[in-house]
Amino acid sequence: MRHSQHRRGQGVAGAALKRVVLGAGACLGIVLGGFGPSGLTVPAAHAFCSDGRVMGGCVTSIETFPWQVSLFRTGGSNRVQAHFCGGTVVAPGWVLTAAHCVEEFVPTDPSPMAVFFGSTSLEEGGQVVDVQTIYTHPDYLGVGADDIALLELRTPISAPTVALVSAENADRFEERGTEAVIAGWGNAPGALVLSGTVGGKGPERAEETVEVFGTSPVLLAAEVPLVRAARCDERGNDEVLCAGFRREQVDACAGDSGGPLLIRDGDQFIQAGIVSGGTLCVDEGDRFTTYTRVSAYEDWIAATLAGETEPVDPRRLPDFSLPATFADTDLIAGFQPDPQRIDLQAGGNLRASDALSGCAGFVADAPDVRITYEAGDIGMLRFAVEGDADTTLLINQPDGSWHCNDDRADGDLNPELVFEGPLGGQYDIWVGTFESPDALGAFPEATLLVTERR
Repeated sequence: MRHSQHRRGQGVAGAALKRVVLGAGACLGIVLGGFGPSGLTVPAAHAFCSDGRVMGGCVTSIETFPWQVSLFRTGGSNRVQAHFCGGTVVAPGWVLTAAHCVEEFVPTDPSPMAVFFGSTSLEEGGQVVDVQTIYTHPDYLGVGADDIALLELRTPISAPTVALVSAENADRFEERGTEAVIAGWGNAPGALVLSGTVGGKGPERAEETVEVFGTSPVLLAAEVPLVRAARCDERGNDEVLCAGFRREQVDACAGDSGGPLLIRDGDQFIQAGIVSGGTLCVDEGDRFTTYTRVSAYEDWIAATLAGETEPVDPRRLPDFSLPATFADTDLIAGFQPDPQRIDLQAGGNLRASDALSGCAGFVADAPDVRITYEAGDIGMLRFAVEGDADTTLLINQPDGSWHCNDDRADGDLNPELVFEGPLGGQYDIWVGTFESPDALGAFPEATLLVTERR
């Protein structure tokens, strides 16, 4: 999850919420207990089953939730694998989703993503439309912190639109204990049967059933009650809703972010929330999920649909104009001792991929180390990291270009970058961690090595 720009510490959202994002690769567990193949009988609207096949929910139909859409990456081999978040159609050319789902994309050029709509199954039917512009709330900071975005589609679509809870009728629909409905194609558990030879000899074979999680190829839905917001947010933030159970295995899961939290309004549904973040749905324990409270953003939604807001870029780039945190030193070609060794703490709250697409891991906002290098006849300058954690290395070299490495070629989890015929000038260096600081719970110790040796 992303947080505000706090150096070497949790951001505001992480410190208060202690939640994990559920999109772009996070857990509707609608943890329902299993996949439902496309051929299963589709239940009537509101008849959410609990028959042991799918715990606390069931396979549903796009006819029940006709405004539901899938956000997917256009470079994937198929839509099931490429799906990363959900959303809802709120106007013919607009989709409502969570900001954390789309924060990695350039707001004015979101071509690596598209919207799929009009089908219960991700594998067949339906239609695809491109996204023209992403409008992220300007105050977005992470889960439970203005986690809302609107996608302007390249062309209007024919899917019905969902009604939204307004500030005027919020008290009617947001009362604690109200049964809400969640729907999406997010991760759900399935069974994988593994076969092997007993003891490694003879014809006898054994089978083991392993539970695995993966994107549901069909739309799932389940009911969850609204609970006190403090169960999800200890600050009592009035811009979030909280729903879920203490022990029931029903929850939103990875890939459900951006999807709706719906309340029944007679024989219709009205959207009260947007899936933002929650506990890891594969784990035991409480299953409460944080939802962005739609009614709190009525004015911003209306202004954006009316063309009165500007797209903002939520990506937070590492800033080489800031002072280096651990070392700022000058080196001349042929320096001694070689290697130079600089101890530091790895990691930060920014995604390295925001600086360079495909770069794995999390880095700090300011450089960890700055090296001003006076080039000479030396043909190579190498930067490497030593440490017990899985680290990543991001460098902005003197010509302004970004370079990144996650693992060395020999399989070592420590990274290195080699510059042949190195440029003279300023090298700004970030040592990141593959996992986020929230997942690690700390900023691990590491050592940066700078050497002219091969």
